Amino acid sequence: MELDKIPGYSEAIARADAEAEALRDFAFTDLPAEIAGLKVGQLTLRRLCRLMVDKSPFIIGGDYGPEHIVQFLWLVSLEYCDSLEVRDEFVKVVSLSMPLEETAKAIFLYRDRALMDRPIGSRRAVHSTPATSFMAVFIHEFASCYGWTEDHILDLPMARIYQLLRRMRIEKDPNSKFHCTLVDKVNAEYMQKAVELANE
Repeated sequence: MELDKIPGYSEAIARADAEAEALRDFAFTDLPAEIAGLKVGQLTLRRLCRLMVDKSPFIIGGDYGPEHIVQFLWLVSLEYCDSLEVRDEFVKVVSLSMPLEETAKAIFLYRDRALMDRPIGSRRAVHSTPATSFMAVFIHEFASCYGWTEDHILDLPMARIYQLLRRMRIEKDPNSKFHCTLVDKVNAEYMQKAVELANE
């Protein structure tokens, strides 16, 4: 069965497209994002790098606990700084006020929205080793194309970075194809519905 013949599919795709468009525009503002009611910074390349270095399970996968939730919130917090006193006060307030499972779901949503336009990576050969950190790839691309400094690039929201990478790719190949995880999710849900309907 064709997906657009399933009731609700076209409307669900339209909603996902509208949400994706709004999120893409939001990435070009300096407005804070939100996780479970807490105002936080947008997920920048620098914040993503720090979360990866700290092995946050919300970024690299794996089981998570309360300490990982608080760690993530602190690293994207608008209050983030080198002060241990400020950090400890933040941790105390967050630990007492935020329901953990709801907050974890909100963190995943924040992450997925920020990374919704990332390209589907090609699988590396089994024994190949990357020549550089993927941060170096972003910095090299943007410094070469726009002449931006490393600090400027590191502080760009990931949602903005992936859009600009798309523009670079379109310049090289106007027929480039892209995907969006919000739309992919709707397609996956309706593919499952199509299978269920076919089996009835």
